[in-house]
Amino acid sequence: MLRIVSIALLLILPVLASCSGGSSSTEPPVDISIATPTTTLDEESSNSVVVTVTLSKASSSNISVELDIDGSATRTVDYEISTTKVDFPSGTTSAEVEVTPIRDWERDPNESIGLSIGNIQGNGNADSEASEVYIVLSDGAIPSNYKANISANLIIFSRATIFSSGIRYRFTVYNTGRATASSTTARVAIR
Repeated sequence: MLRIVSIALLLILPVLASCSGGSSSTEPPVDISIATPTTTLDEESSNSVVVTVTLSKASSSNISVELDIDGSATRTVDYEISTTKVDFPSGTTSAEVEVTPIRDWERDPNESIGLSIGNIQGNGNADSEASEVYIVLSDGAIPSNYKANISANLIIFSRATIFSSGIRYRFTVYNTGRATASSTTARVAIR
């Protein structure tokens, strides 16, 4: 009796496994490419460059792509990037990444930012023809009244107000040293 049950199970299990509801065919991987409308970004510009990561077609499953960054420009010193990982929920085909220059008032001849398709999670491959972009940061003009390497004693007071739509920061800077300036403009990055 035990032998009959064992033989019956051996014959029935393959049939049950094929009825599991899954598809026997697999979806071919999508190609993932990266592109930018421009290859030059002025350091003194307040404009961002939008880099687009695109799937060759919509996938039925989620795909996640990490971007590898290289080049001579330094992140958070010369530029900021909105994200280094893009997610494609099933059915979507493109995602955008913003690269924004930071004016550093340094003479650094045409620093570059390289972005390329890195680690891919999901059913995709890097497009061999369009898997990287390079953006050159070009220096802007340095004003004639710009002074390098000035030190001053500064006292900074800050106040934050929290709203449902965001946070507003106010900074007051007092020069308590001997450095003089007719006016001062500062760019503050809060991280």
